Amino acid sequence: MVEMSTGTTNLVRTLDSMDFLKMDRRTFMKAVSALGATAFLGTYQTEIVNALEFAETKLIWIHGSECTGCSESLLNGGNPDVAQALTKLNVNLAYHETLCMQQGIWNDGELVNTSELNSEILLEDLYKEGNYILVVEGSIPNGPDGSGRYLVIGNKTFKETLGEAAENANAIVAVGACACWGGITSADSDIEKETDYRGVAFKKTDASKGMLKELGIDKPVINIPGCPAHPDW
Repeated sequence: MVEMSTGTTNLVRTLDSMDFLKMDRRTFMKAVSALGATAFLGTYQTEIVNALEFAETKLIWIHGSECTGCSESLLNGGNPDVAQALTKLNVNLAYHETLCMQQGIWNDGELVNTSELNSEILLEDLYKEGNYILVVEGSIPNGPDGSGRYLVIGNKTFKETLGEAAENANAIVAVGACACWGGITSADSDIEKETDYRGVAFKKTDASKGMLKELGIDKPVINIPGCPAHPDW
């Protein structure tokens, strides 16, 4: 004898108690639809729950010209705090220059060449893997003369770093005023044209001068302005 699940048993009992011949057409259609949904949910409830669970989202968070205020704001968030939010939403913060431990370990005068101890190798490995959300904090200098050399980290301009990081990103999040449109670094001054600080997708209000446009990269960008951005945003 085949045993029926509790959901199926209840469905059979409900069917037995209904007098379909006395129903009008609209009531009949509602009843059949409800019973069909009940049977479907009872049969596939495990699969539905699994499908609704958050898949892992990998984040790479890089820093340009900024004060780290947006990262500080994130860390000061509450209800949920940053650790709870990352866990609940199944977010893998794979790289963050301020929070990650891998910041270049030296051994006998040479950098250790493993991703566990060398942040540059870790970042390169993450770029190759792809399938990540890129978070950018801070503006990107394009000067002098389009070289980007007003911000050089590890013998590489941040303009180059952004280009490499953005290439395989699924999407980009610009956090804070500096990353969104240049912020205070792009304020009008005697040297503003020389430094040429830009946001990811905008320079001030000009979308044609965003750094991604300069680099020839077409990616969806979510802008979260603020100085700093509020952690709830």
